[in-house]
Amino acid sequence: MKTFAVNEGLMSVYPVREDILRIVYTKHENIGDPTALIEENARREIDCEYAEDDKTVIVNTARVRAIVDKKTGAVCFANAKTGKLYVQETEKTLEPQDVIHYTTGGEAPQIERIKTVDGERNVVRNLRETVDRVAYRGKLHFTWKEDEAIHGLGQGEEGIYDYRHHVQYMYQHNMRIPMPFLFSSRQYGILFDCGSLMTFNDDERGSYIYMDCVDQMNYYFVAGESADDVIDGYRFLTGKAVMLPRWAYGYVQSKEAYHTGDELEEIARRYRELGVPLDCVVQDWNTWDEGKWGQKTVDKKRYGHLKENIDRIHFTITNGSNYQFQETAMNIKEKEMVSSIVDYLDELDLSKKNEVKDTGGLVGASTYTLDLNRGTKFVRRYMIYGDYITIGKDKKQQVIYKVKHDKLSDLLKTLDDLAEANNDKEEE
Repeated sequence: MKTFAVNEGLMSVYPVREDILRIVYTKHENIGDPTALIEENARREIDCEYAEDDKTVIVNTARVRAIVDKKTGAVCFANAKTGKLYVQETEKTLEPQDVIHYTTGGEAPQIERIKTVDGERNVVRNLRETVDRVAYRGKLHFTWKEDEAIHGLGQGEEGIYDYRHHVQYMYQHNMRIPMPFLFSSRQYGILFDCGSLMTFNDDERGSYIYMDCVDQMNYYFVAGESADDVIDGYRFLTGKAVMLPRWAYGYVQSKEAYHTGDELEEIARRYRELGVPLDCVVQDWNTWDEGKWGQKTVDKKRYGHLKENIDRIHFTITNGSNYQFQETAMNIKEKEMVSSIVDYLDELDLSKKNEVKDTGGLVGASTYTLDLNRGTKFVRRYMIYGDYITIGKDKKQQVIYKVKHDKLSDLLKTLDDLAEANNDKEEE
């Protein structure tokens, strides 16, 4: 990593991919490593063309060019092939500040309960301030093009699509999920390796990103020709975007809060009774004993059987039909039908080669649970959903298989027919 002096500090610019540059500026003696935000494979420097004189540093890859003003530290980013300007910085600053750590110094905490406008709070009266280290307030200034739009920055509640001519305070709060990444309509992105409070500012006071507490100003410039290119760079830096389980894309029932475990269970049962699709019920808050705000153990009077409630809710949501069957008549009265289902199950190709660890979240109204009993003795449980079948006596012993087999399709058709016949009988 090549470093150079700039603006009373130390700076480095180098590529981690042909379209991605890491830019670091600090007033410490050395350039620090990236934080845990950055993937391991995005921490390696790759080859590039590097040139330096008294006034500038130029870094070139096949995709992007950076020209650094050694007096101000400002960087000009351009397309290496066409010379088209992406964006121009104007300056960057770091102002030192003490990072304060609060401690009792090993003493037992002296806690006092006080009333505030936000309710009652606990205050530790014998805390003392100590200086943990020196860090910086950072500010990075830009010159945006007049017609340039800026997107990203996470999830806010103001409904802003283009952050030009706006101020956005980036902090974690209820209904606020900040992300230190912006995307420009000029087809580039910038990821800030910063875990502190931040502010995006674009008004009469200037256009800049403010970082409240950093050990170094550390960010990544991602060049592209489309939004997909830039997002690909973002994923390279931060990791592959993992898809949510399928149930998360279904209907989620939520309101301000429910009040008992039985109420939660009744909500799921009623949805199924009405035939309305449902994939998740959200409890939200207020599960604790009265007066114990935020306590993570539940009120035993209202949620005394929460595990059983959750198990029954999960069963209600994920199971469209449930048949208990055995070799003599039970729910399914015809012995031939019981025998036929057993034959279907026995003929499935269930072996180590098609055993899987999970079902990828594939649950829903088309799930069938079959409990096999001989006499009054429970033998095993089969759960069938899509191309998957789970077999076992309980969760610890269950094995999941992925099956592509005509017999499975025949079995599911049989179960669907039974469900339809059963519904017709209930309507009569």
